[in-house]
Amino acid sequence: MNPTDLGRRLRAAAAAPQARRRRTRVLAVESLEPRDCPAPVVSIELPRTPIIEGDRATFTVRLSQPSSTPQRIAVSAVAETATLGRDFMFSNPTQLLFTPGQTVKTFSVQTFTDTVTEPIETFRINATPLTIPNAATVSARASIYELVETTVTAQDVRITEGNTGTVNATFTLTLSGRPILPVYVNYTTQDITATAGSDYTAASGQVFFNPGQTTKTVTVPISGDLIAEPDETFNLLLSTTTRGCTIETPTVTGTILNDEADTPGYQVTVVYVGAFTAAQRSAFDAAAARWSQVITGDLPGVTLPGGTFVDDVQIEASIVPIDGANGILGQAGPTDFRTGVAGLPYAGVMEFDTADVAAMESDGTFRGVIMHEMGHVLGLGTLWPSLSLVSGAGGANPVYVGANAVREYNAIFGVTGTSVPVENTGGPGTRDSHWRESTMQTELMTGYASPSGVAMPLSRITVGGLADLGYAVNYGAADLYSRPPVVAPSPSGGGMGVALPITLPTRPVPAAPPSAAPTSPSPRPSEPRPGTGIPSAPAPTVPATPRPTSSGPRTTSSAPRTTSSAPRTTSSAPRTTSSGPRTTAPRPRMTSAPSVQYQAWGSLGSGR
Repeated sequence: MNPTDLGRRLRAAAAAPQARRRRTRVLAVESLEPRDCPAPVVSIELPRTPIIEGDRATFTVRLSQPSSTPQRIAVSAVAETATLGRDFMFSNPTQLLFTPGQTVKTFSVQTFTDTVTEPIETFRINATPLTIPNAATVSARASIYELVETTVTAQDVRITEGNTGTVNATFTLTLSGRPILPVYVNYTTQDITATAGSDYTAASGQVFFNPGQTTKTVTVPISGDLIAEPDETFNLLLSTTTRGCTIETPTVTGTILNDEADTPGYQVTVVYVGAFTAAQRSAFDAAAARWSQVITGDLPGVTLPGGTFVDDVQIEASIVPIDGANGILGQAGPTDFRTGVAGLPYAGVMEFDTADVAAMESDGTFRGVIMHEMGHVLGLGTLWPSLSLVSGAGGANPVYVGANAVREYNAIFGVTGTSVPVENTGGPGTRDSHWRESTMQTELMTGYASPSGVAMPLSRITVGGLADLGYAVNYGAADLYSRPPVVAPSPSGGGMGVALPITLPTRPVPAAPPSAAPTSPSPRPSEPRPGTGIPSAPAPTVPATPRPTSSGPRTTSSAPRTTSSAPRTTSSAPRTTSSGPRTTAPRPRMTSAPSVQYQAWGSLGSGR
């Protein structure tokens, strides 16, 4: 064999294993990283918190996906308004090595503090891929903030709890200093003597002050109640993680002031049983405020079992089914009475028919009806029998004989009688417990409600009636009311009445059911109240023309009720009114029914 050929063969044989090894290595690379796999994308992430002078700031370089081969990336910090070597230090460039499979690397830049007041300073971070083909340099701007000392203060809060619903205790947080970064303050409430969930609603969270803001508020809802109790307290705890910020008042106190105390003047508190709209509550509150203008004398407060304090009267209001649309609109009466102070009521109830409330709100009569029913709770019409203020009850010509109301009646009507005409028609809820409709027409406490658009004035006669019950009153708070225009002499000659172009109905009146036994701590006396007087002659009556109605007998029955005081149960006997045939609809009618104790309820009926 030619020596030349032999040498060529030997060299080929020696090279063959190395070629095989190369082929094996190439095949392994292709199996891990296919040729069509995209190259990793490089990104830079700034520190999660602001960089404050003196910080060692950590930056992150991230690959969008792992690589099967090592990747090298050069990072550098380039000065902008910050000066390298004075404001920050970094060794440029620095290489980051990503081994196969790694996607995240971090590096740090040291910043320095100084005593110079200066604006925000910036530098730029550049990341240049060295082993990724065609990859461009990416960059991000970093800012160095001057550390500004700040303080946060807050003040204690005192707030009156109210009787129902909630009021807000508002804590004001004040920031001092001129930070260039947001300041975060954490807050949470802590019980002391007040209990979260019953006295107030627990609150926690975070407020932050943006640069330029100096005040923030934290509100804590306070729950109203009727419990007589000492003032109660809770804490608001404040903290912060913002560097340079000091909380000077880490604990402030909220004091819930008890308002169940005997305050000057006459207070009417409405307790809403069930759902009421804001407009409905407003109507009740306005009616309560109106009666508080008329009655000015304070009465002793009463603490009920369970701690509820009543100053001066508490009335439960509810909207419930009674007898359907256009029947009885509402009914009310006192339920509990004081010891002494003429036995005046401190609690009562009012009910309004679900079927009629929307119509009353629509035609504007709702507030007047509420006013009327509140008058019954106060004792108008309902306490007359126990004080012997009505003479001839159940007869054809019942009259009221209380001296104060009689005096005001005489002054308005220009007569010198000794009584005020009392309603002599209707069922036990109307007759004997209202001013006579035929005489006083639109006055608030007659037996019929005025139609839409016609006012129901609270006259000095009604104010006098309150004085006869034992209240201290303000006659100047009465509405303007004058003698109706059509007057005819009374057959008895004892006064003047009002003749309307209608005839009062004559209809059978069922006997009132027996009253329930009183359950109040101090039942009203049954003997006449001294000084009320007895009339010397019947009150004026008025000839009238028929006023028919389309209604037949209407019956409602009371169901057991309880108030926030001791349980009070109504009489189970039905409350019934009846009427004879009529040909036209009357004005809404005031009626009454047995009290939940032994006084008559006053209720407003409608023939609409």
